[in-house]
Amino acid sequence: AALLVLAAALHCVLARSHAPTVALWNAVDITLTSAHTYENPYLDVDLNGTFISPSGISMQTPGFWDGNRTWVVRFAPNETGTWVYRTAANVSDPGLDGVSGSFAAVAYAGPIAAMNRGFLKAEPGERYLQYGDGTPFFWLGDTHWSGFSTAEHLYDSNDPRFKTMFEGMLQYRRQQGYTVWKAETFANNNEAGNYPINEAGPAWVGNGFFANLNVSFWQNIDVRVRLAVENDLIVSIALGIGRSLTDPSMEPAHRRLSLYLLARYAAFPVVWITCQEYCASACGACWGRIAAALHAADPYHRPTSLHNCYENPIAFHNESWYSFVTLQQGHNMVSSVDHWLTQYAARPFKPVLEDEANYEQLIKEYGGGAEWKTRQSAWQAVIGGAFGFTYGGQGIWWACWNTSYQNFNCGPAGSEEYRVWNNTLEFPVGGTQMPAFARFWQSMPWWRILPDDAAVAWFGAPTDTQRPFQKADPLHEYIVAYLPQTNTSYSGQIMGLNPTSTYATAWFDPRTGERTPLSTAAPPCRPIAVPAKPSADDWVFLASADGSHSARPPTPVMTSTTPGGTLRSDSSTRIGATIVVGSQPLLVTALGRYAVPGNRLAHRVQIVRASFLDVLAEAIVDLAGATPDPLGFVYASLTAPAVLDAHGRYYLVTEETEGGDQWHDNIGTVLNGTLAAVVSAVYSTNDGSFIEDGGPGSAYGPVNFQATSC
Repeated sequence: AALLVLAAALHCVLARSHAPTVALWNAVDITLTSAHTYENPYLDVDLNGTFISPSGISMQTPGFWDGNRTWVVRFAPNETGTWVYRTAANVSDPGLDGVSGSFAAVAYAGPIAAMNRGFLKAEPGERYLQYGDGTPFFWLGDTHWSGFSTAEHLYDSNDPRFKTMFEGMLQYRRQQGYTVWKAETFANNNEAGNYPINEAGPAWVGNGFFANLNVSFWQNIDVRVRLAVENDLIVSIALGIGRSLTDPSMEPAHRRLSLYLLARYAAFPVVWITCQEYCASACGACWGRIAAALHAADPYHRPTSLHNCYENPIAFHNESWYSFVTLQQGHNMVSSVDHWLTQYAARPFKPVLEDEANYEQLIKEYGGGAEWKTRQSAWQAVIGGAFGFTYGGQGIWWACWNTSYQNFNCGPAGSEEYRVWNNTLEFPVGGTQMPAFARFWQSMPWWRILPDDAAVAWFGAPTDTQRPFQKADPLHEYIVAYLPQTNTSYSGQIMGLNPTSTYATAWFDPRTGERTPLSTAAPPCRPIAVPAKPSADDWVFLASADGSHSARPPTPVMTSTTPGGTLRSDSSTRIGATIVVGSQPLLVTALGRYAVPGNRLAHRVQIVRASFLDVLAEAIVDLAGATPDPLGFVYASLTAPAVLDAHGRYYLVTEETEGGDQWHDNIGTVLNGTLAAVVSAVYSTNDGSFIEDGGPGSAYGPVNFQATSC
């Protein structure tokens, strides 16, 4: 009831208005009356409006015919102050061409996120969509391909919980945490069962496709779009089925209809997915050009994409209008996380969305499929870099009123697999698990948590479709791993932890949304173990920095040096010191070389494990123009911290070149307390082995490193 009151209150904000004042990001209609009549107003008249913002920015949007002699230019201001506008038409008509006016835009004061923050946008190089003010947008979509048709009843309901079927679904999904409502008009398609018709009649009068436009059909859609917006949902719109455009000769008619769609809905919080499934039989190039035209004509240049078939390659990735990748994994499909990682890694970087995958309880005619596949697709997609997921449930992806309703998309009426809309709202995945999925990601800065192949080392894990994978933020304050269902028992270790924090770890159950804490703190220098899963089902492992660890800045291990011996540059070798770590592991963050006056070259400094002669850490220290620290060292940071084991023996060396920079062949050293001990000098031989030379405290070079004890 509260939501109905809210919707009624907001409707007046969004309603058509000639009022001189409109709130930011709210649609205002400039209504025009033509002085003449036209044989076919839809085809004969091109109308647009140019709007000048208070700061002088010009924005242009197409207008649309709205029945009889009425035309509308619909616009949403994105800047407060006085706006002025002027219309232009391709006909000499004083009612349409050259009409000017103004209105005032004021700040919006309401609960709709897109009107507080601005319409969605895609910034170059970013991996997610964001509101106009830069706030990241998490996409949890609900599929309603029949959402603009009579299948979703706009004015009645057969469920006493809801005044109407249409708005009841909107309210329920919003309460569950969905953020996107996706639909298509079918106005380009005359297939039986997918025919474009709603309570106001068919999209075209007398079946005159692309010519005899029925304005009432579109006015009915206006009501639906407004209701979705009032329920704080972004509307993802497709014109219609991709396979209906098979030949370039059909492209102009589709393009004109697409621009009519844009003219009616560009002033609302929408994104354009252009068509639903441009499969191999469709003219993909035609749809690409239509999407480009749609993006160019949009005054806000909203995110634009194309909804592809599961077998299609992503053909438009390099196009500037292609704002985000719209994937369709397909139905009754199980894929490796690589399905999404491949698109995530593609250049130029684009946000990735899984937009159609494993509809829950889908009828067998379309592939069927188990519930775990729906859930796995969502988790694998986001773990693999997607910024969200579009869910679909049988009984709502195409709305099925009751078990007597006849439509092949619902399955045989009255059959065991038939599902009705109000039951679909409470499916296990769509009703419980997808809301928990969204809450999980929204509880953390998900947009900073990126696929990271090195964040976890797995032991005995599957390598097929059920292989685990993980994400981490650059500072490794959050590490999230998804472990798909499998009977294989395996474990892992989280690597590269943030040295300034301790970590809390937990299992997250993606079926129930419950978290089971594993530990409240973990030593920051040691890998955190990922234990075997609690069951063969899929699980999510989370390690998050709790901030309780008091940060200690890394310090040089050698705190004083006594130069000795001769200065040399007579060999190409690695020289330095043998060190033994004290009783605590060390987290190394930088390596350094002593700067002898006159040194000017770059040197590769390494820490080599004495037992295996493998390089654990490496940095290039450039002495040219560098200012040494008070001890005479120049440092270079490691790209990732390295951990030295307690009591471990290591070679700390710098790579030198014959005739290059000079270095000392005998240095006395004093180390930082009990962190480590210098036990000898060391140099490498031609075969890659090392020879220790001299006694405790002696070193060549010398070299140094900065570390924190754990």
